[in-house]
Amino acid sequence: MSGYISWDELVKAFWGKVPLEKEIPANILAGTTVGLRRREIPPDAKKVRVTIDGQTIEVPEGTLIIEAAKMLGIDIPHFCYHPRLEPVGVCRQCLVEVGMPRRNPDGTIATDEQGNPIIQWMPKPQPSCTMTVSDGMVVKVKSEAAEAARRAVMEFLLINHPLDCPVCDRGGECPLQNAAFVQGRPYSRFTEQKRTFVKPIAISPHIALDRERCIMCKRCIRFCDEIVGEKQLEQVERGWHSYIAVAEGEELDNIFSGNVIDICPVGALTNLHYRFAARPWELKRTETVCPKCPIHCSIFADCRFNHPVRFVPAGENLRVNDLWMCDIGRFEQRYPHIEHRIITPLMRVDGELQEIGWERALDALAEILRGEEQVTRGEMAFIGTAAMTNEEAYLFQRFARGVVGCGSVDFIERDPLVSELVKLGGKVGLGVDVYALQKTDCALVLGCNIYRHLPIAWLWILQAVKKRGAKLIVVGVTEDKPRMKRWAWKWIEIGTGQWLEKFANALAGILAGEGTSEDALACGVAIETLAEVAEALKKAERPVVICASSDDPQPIAPETVMKLRQVFVKPDWDAVCYALHHSNARGCMEAGLMPDFLPGLRPINDEAMRLVLRRLWGDGTPPQNGRDAKSALEAARSGELKFAWVIDPSPVYELPEEIVNALAQVPYLVVSASVRTPLAEKAWLVLPDLTFMEKNGSYTNWAGTVQTVRRAVEPPSGARSIARVLTALSERLGKPIRYPTPKAVLTELEHLRALSGLVRR
Repeated sequence: MSGYISWDELVKAFWGKVPLEKEIPANILAGTTVGLRRREIPPDAKKVRVTIDGQTIEVPEGTLIIEAAKMLGIDIPHFCYHPRLEPVGVCRQCLVEVGMPRRNPDGTIATDEQGNPIIQWMPKPQPSCTMTVSDGMVVKVKSEAAEAARRAVMEFLLINHPLDCPVCDRGGECPLQNAAFVQGRPYSRFTEQKRTFVKPIAISPHIALDRERCIMCKRCIRFCDEIVGEKQLEQVERGWHSYIAVAEGEELDNIFSGNVIDICPVGALTNLHYRFAARPWELKRTETVCPKCPIHCSIFADCRFNHPVRFVPAGENLRVNDLWMCDIGRFEQRYPHIEHRIITPLMRVDGELQEIGWERALDALAEILRGEEQVTRGEMAFIGTAAMTNEEAYLFQRFARGVVGCGSVDFIERDPLVSELVKLGGKVGLGVDVYALQKTDCALVLGCNIYRHLPIAWLWILQAVKKRGAKLIVVGVTEDKPRMKRWAWKWIEIGTGQWLEKFANALAGILAGEGTSEDALACGVAIETLAEVAEALKKAERPVVICASSDDPQPIAPETVMKLRQVFVKPDWDAVCYALHHSNARGCMEAGLMPDFLPGLRPINDEAMRLVLRRLWGDGTPPQNGRDAKSALEAARSGELKFAWVIDPSPVYELPEEIVNALAQVPYLVVSASVRTPLAEKAWLVLPDLTFMEKNGSYTNWAGTVQTVRRAVEPPSGARSIARVLTALSERLGKPIRYPTPKAVLTELEHLRALSGLVRR
């Protein structure tokens, strides 16, 4: 037995070879997502010099020690600290030794015989997440005392923590687990009974709470309070008996609740839809964007066995969503299983859809498009969807106009009010980044519930209200709960009908100096209230005005929006626009997927752009007339429309029944779909399409920011992209369209936008 060693000796021998706080990425060891705390520091802020582990750096006054250390590449373990939350110092995991130069009675710094400052050390280690740096401060992160203190804290944190890493959804990407491996004890000295709770409990339809795993860092509580503005979580009981809970009979139902899963440094809060679905090392992670609203948050699509299992924010995006995403994009993404997919073209034969090959399907479609079946160009329509990428929208309208010669191009979700505003000289969406909305000092929301339809925009406006004291004015919005109302400076309820339009028109008139109009007297709002709103907007340096569009109960007329733009738009600030409701609506409009405009939002009769397109597309000349989606549906109901090619947006969302019923009257209805939707069941020809998760391309968000869409899932072998189908058809029709990659399409579109004077940020 002399050749054997005891278990304790083996563990200690191994543990002694593990370097403390090394070889572990900062985001894993620290338990944060990324980066430093975002705070406002004046450009002329005083600089202070601090030395951390022998490295000296100058940082702005007010910087936390933990932030200064990160600037030097020194990672201090922590759990309660988060770069977007106010520091509280409750976990005590970030303890460091702190010293300051000793000063003489006359205020000068005392030095030793060698002339070095004499450092007076604080008697105990200090939390680096709450202490700001001072000039001359010296910090020791890797000293024996600091490391011993952090190991002691880690031991206490693990006293009640269950040893269920093998079955915990957080296992493998858990900051507590990784930190325990680095600086925890090899075995527990705790022999008493651990604290236990009933586990898990559902605190919402999407989130489970395991109270045994909670280390009481309070990140979830602080997130709901500081970021979301809704105190839905709280600490219950005290000391040993403390736990996190929601109010009795309530649930965690704010629209950003899923973010507490991401910021929880342990497995206390988990995703019910992802529960036991996969281990982190089994996932293939792809960075893409969310298609559920026009904001387009940067997200990671995590897939297992070629199927998405969860969606999380893709780190730091300081132009759109920063570190957060809403629950709609997180929990309501739908991806069809392979057994539900259309994997081969379907053609209606004797009243039934039957499988056919791609060659036969393309030949039949080309025959129709040549006009050999007595279908004229005026009896055709090409109808896309806002779920298309920029590249798909551009190619679709180019094929219809340049190859087929049909001017009836549009997408179903296009808002005619936005198009009319563009004709008047306005913009499709914001003229500033979505993230910049938190700089506003006065925000006016007219008739649109942005909490539901544009959640990230609401989040940044809320930050302006909470942190900058901005004034929020909400008019004509109804809520199931007072989400926006509790933060509104003025909450104005208004009657149905044209009351909101009268209010907006009256406000625009007062701001333009026209005085009190008849609309001001008839809008149902007191003149004093209207005057207060106008005065607040006049004083604002960065006003935001979001107007109701056609998808809202009481839309605002384009002429009124234009009046507001003339008052508030400045060279460096443009935040007066319609609220868009559909994913890539702005991208589709700028790509020319509408009958009245060419790519770059140039009018259809713009001879200069038509000349450019004629040279770019060859002999295909964009027609000057065509139906929009609404008139195409009316023509379908009356029997005037003989051919329609429709892109089905499923599974992003389903088409309304009235649209499906109207298009069902078209004799030659071609549907590009990924699953057998109600519209596909009415079609003459069904072409297997790719889902959003299978596409490569780009999206343009509400503020004009272009972001890359990347393929996260490999499509079925029988499905083909719209670009591939259009390329094959154009060759059959003798007017080939050839682009090697989606990037080549986007480059051409960007050149057209530049020629049109649209500046891409």
